[in-house]
Parts: sequence; C-alpha cells; structure tokens
Amino acid sequence: MGSIDVQQDSWFAFIEDRLQWDKRFEAVLGLRYDYDSLSKNKNIAPRTAFHYKPFGDQSLKFSTGWNRYYDRYLVVFPKVC
Repeated sequence: MGSIDVQQDSWFAFIEDRLQWDKRFEAVLGLRYDYDSLSKNKNIAPRTAFHYKPFGDQSLKFSTGWNRYYDRYLVVFPKVC
C-alpha cells in the first residue's frame, strides 16, 4: 500500500464600503480576493449590493446585487481495505 500526502491552504480577504443616501437608498461596494494552493487559483471578484427601504427603516427592504464566489475543492480519498 502507498500513501498520499496532500495539503490544501486557502484564504480570502475582502474590503467593502457602505454608502447611504437619505434613509431609503443604500449601496455596498467591495472586492474579494481568494487563494487556493491546491488549484493555484488566485481570484479577484466584485461584491455589490443595492438596497431600497421604502419606509426608511428595516421593516421592508428590496435588495439586488452581484457577487462572484469561486468553488472550493474538497479532496476525499477512499479507504482501501
């Protein structure tokens, strides 16, 4: 029988800013950076969200936005008897 030694390191960081116009409109804009050592992927992705609060409080909020997240790798090795 042989053995396999695998190590996966991954990390991410993001920065964002929240902007508010009067009590009804809000925008969240930012960037996310991901790194995965197994696939050697380095990704930069936008983070955006726009909110409209018709009553000027949290009782009702309409949201839209665009975010991109990259898939994570999971390595599973079957046990051989």
